Amino acid sequence: MTDAAGGAVTRALERVSRVAVWIAGGMMLGTVGLVSAEVVLRKVLNMSFGGADELSGYAYAIASSWAFAFALLSRDHIRIDVVYVVFPARVRAALDMIALASLGAFAVTLAIYAWQALSFSLEMGATANTPLATPLWIPQALWLLGFILFLVVLAVQFARSARAIARGDLEMLRSIAGTKTVRDEVREELDRQA
Repeated sequence: MTDAAGGAVTRALERVSRVAVWIAGGMMLGTVGLVSAEVVLRKVLNMSFGGADELSGYAYAIASSWAFAFALLSRDHIRIDVVYVVFPARVRAALDMIALASLGAFAVTLAIYAWQALSFSLEMGATANTPLATPLWIPQALWLLGFILFLVVLAVQFARSARAIARGDLEMLRSIAGTKTVRDEVREELDRQA
């Protein structure tokens, strides 16, 4: 993948993941409204429209998986960097690649599990054991979609990182896969305010 192609693909993935994270945020806000209305109905009118807990569970799972790609592109996944910052640049570069590979292995495991759950639900025609009787393939397919986007972003970021290492461009690698420095965070905040 050339630098220009990698940058163009990354920008496209940033746009897609930004839309996904906004939708995920909307789902979470909708869930807050739904659960709040449910609580008020129960306390004030002693009634319930039911399903708020079920729908909020689906929304949380889907929103989480849809936000993973955006967090990766923003370098917002949690990494413990107490010792990382004292290592030389080449060691940090190796740790960045190990971190991406480890995250990739974990994401593949999650995606496989999500696919198996979806396949089983489709095969069995499974529905939730709740009053809503939600066909489980619907939330599971949306959940899996988030993991697929995450895996695509991981693959692109890993390829771009490997290319940066091959060229010896450790600064590029740091900007793709490294932890954010205080300077990076200040620059982001200043860009947001501009």
